[in-house]
Amino acid sequence: MLASFSVRTRIVLLALIPVVGFVANGLTFTAGEGDVGRAFATVTHSTALADVSRDFKSAVASMRIIVKDFSVVCFEQAHATALKALETLAASIDQSHTENIAGLRKT
Repeated sequence: MLASFSVRTRIVLLALIPVVGFVANGLTFTAGEGDVGRAFATVTHSTALADVSRDFKSAVASMRIIVKDFSVVCFEQAHATALKALETLAASIDQSHTENIAGLRKT
């Protein structure tokens, strides 16, 4: 089959093989670069979510301690901090957990 092509056609085909390889490498690099970018965005989002979650947990723990001491003003401050952290959590997570967030607000 290769003998039926002219010498010029064979040379062109041999020259195109590395070009096709470079294009394939370029596409693979571009796809990998996008995956790395999405991974960094996920890590950034997870870090922010963990920080807010930690703030919420701390505020709830403060509310529990303050209730034991019967300090209404401190309790209201800690309650406001907990609600603010809960609002940030609600905005950061997907909507499938809205029932959990509503339950936490009531509690």
